[in-house]
Amino acid sequence: MYFEVLTNSLLQVNNVTKIAEIAHRYGAISIVDNTFVIPYLQQPLDQGADIVIHSATKYLAGHSEVNAGLVVVKGDELGKRVYFAQNRLGGVLAPNECDSVRRGIQTLALRMDRQQENACAISSYLLLHPLVKSVHYPGLPGHEYEIWALFRKLRMR
Repeated sequence: MYFEVLTNSLLQVNNVTKIAEIAHRYGAISIVDNTFVIPYLQQPLDQGADIVIHSATKYLAGHSEVNAGLVVVKGDELGKRVYFAQNRLGGVLAPNECDSVRRGIQTLALRMDRQQENACAISSYLLLHPLVKSVHYPGLPGHEYEIWALFRKLRMR
């Protein structure tokens, strides 16, 4: 079962634990696209997901100079299957691009903390603005807020 943690473009939050439980109940694996939430804010493997896909292009590298992604798995068997596919298809970064991603990860915490502060301030302002009908941001109180608060608690561990 393949799903995003945070959907594009309405920013709806999916509950990784519950979706992974449903997948496992029917003998399927759960594959999570964690592009927008990133590992700094949430680690879906800790919530029951089997495979997590991250875009290294957007947030991890952070300097718009690399086109890359990464796959993280739970368990050796899935790791061997992903490695086999990667080895067969040749989707491996050159050392220079790997170093660019490493460099971006060094500033990830600072960039994400500032981004979250700015997003909260802007969405709070827009929520109160008389010309704005609705604001889609999972950090605001609402039906998804409890799950977003869980992300923050997981990150604080």
